[in-house]
Amino acid sequence: MKKFTVIALLICALFIPQAALAASYDYPADTLYSFHRYITNREFNNAFYCLSYAFRSKMNYNSWVRGFDSTISSSVSDVYTEYRSSYYTTLTYILTAVDYPNYTTRYRGRATLVWEDGMWRLDEIHNRRI
Repeated sequence: MKKFTVIALLICALFIPQAALAASYDYPADTLYSFHRYITNREFNNAFYCLSYAFRSKMNYNSWVRGFDSTISSSVSDVYTEYRSSYYTTLTYILTAVDYPNYTTRYRGRATLVWEDGMWRLDEIHNRRI
């Protein structure tokens, strides 16, 4: 790796929030994976900032976090890009949620992401139990 690239990455790591780093890849699915990894790791602040401004404005942060009180893990698989443009993407996926005391539920999901502030953010999430 070139010296300039390493220095640029170090500068980014110092000045860009972790959620932005994790979710700023060219692939919108990375935001979806990061969001669920943050939920599993109980890094709710980072997960919250994977959501668009419009999505966040519809909910109270503390109430949203309480919704994950019994969550042990949350992961997605079979992610498929249904539609993608420069500023809007729709993904489908399978969500596996494990809740205390070890109850597993699977969902078929669809997420809409928008390009906002230089990163892909989740704007709508719809999950249906399968």
